[in-house]
Amino acid sequence: MAKKSTFLNLAACVAFSLGLGSQSATAQESLAEQAQNPIASLISMPFQFTMNANTGPNDRDQNIMTFKPVVPVSFVPSWNLILRGIIPTIDQPIPYAFGGGRDQGIGDIQVQTFVSPTKPIPVLGGELSWGVGPIFQFDTASKETLGTGRNSAGINGVGFFAKKPWTLGLLASNIWSYDGDGGRADVDQMTVQPFINYNIPNGDGWYLKSAPVITANWEASGGDTWTVPLGGGFGRVMNFGTQPVNLSLDAYANVVKPDGGADFQVNAQIVFLFPK
Repeated sequence: MAKKSTFLNLAACVAFSLGLGSQSATAQESLAEQAQNPIASLISMPFQFTMNANTGPNDRDQNIMTFKPVVPVSFVPSWNLILRGIIPTIDQPIPYAFGGGRDQGIGDIQVQTFVSPTKPIPVLGGELSWGVGPIFQFDTASKETLGTGRNSAGINGVGFFAKKPWTLGLLASNIWSYDGDGGRADVDQMTVQPFINYNIPNGDGWYLKSAPVITANWEASGGDTWTVPLGGGFGRVMNFGTQPVNLSLDAYANVVKPDGGADFQVNAQIVFLFPK
């Protein structure tokens, strides 16, 4: 209960902060579009707090804080290399059959890379950006229960389309294990994240969003393969003093899930933005 209260307090702080700050409408619209583009020439430092509700055999909550820094590198004039890390800190329940309590620590760390043209392609009155590259997942979990026990690698790609006031796109990846603990299950997992944002015209940086993370564990059997969330939320791009930030809240029900998977999840995110 204390862990759930901590998450709800964090979500309340984000919700309160959404009502603060100001910035010119033009600057907000431009920065919001960049912040919603996973391969923009924009350094960002996101912190996402996730509560997965009713997980495991005892229907208890899992909490994850994920740091997801994004750094673009211009290695030639017409191309960028986008580096994106995913570093999870996990707090999850231990089944009562194994003593109860909770496990806490670092999970497996991912490094996503995208090679992307610096200039978008004009399409249908908007602009299309894309990127593709390798993805790596490392066996860094501080406890066996918090990771896969395997090193994995694969390929990921992203497409992003912007036409005011909409932005939309798709992130997709698949990873396969190549070494690690031979006693642990192989990793063969696909992740697909469609996303759509409506930037409210003259809305002082407010937007509506939906970005469900769909996963397929190809090593699982039968109905345990897929997790399919459905939902959405809202956010705001604004300034804290001189620091641009992107704040958002969203929630998703898992309409398809494996045995023991969460019934739903709630995300609260703060992203520190560093425009070039």
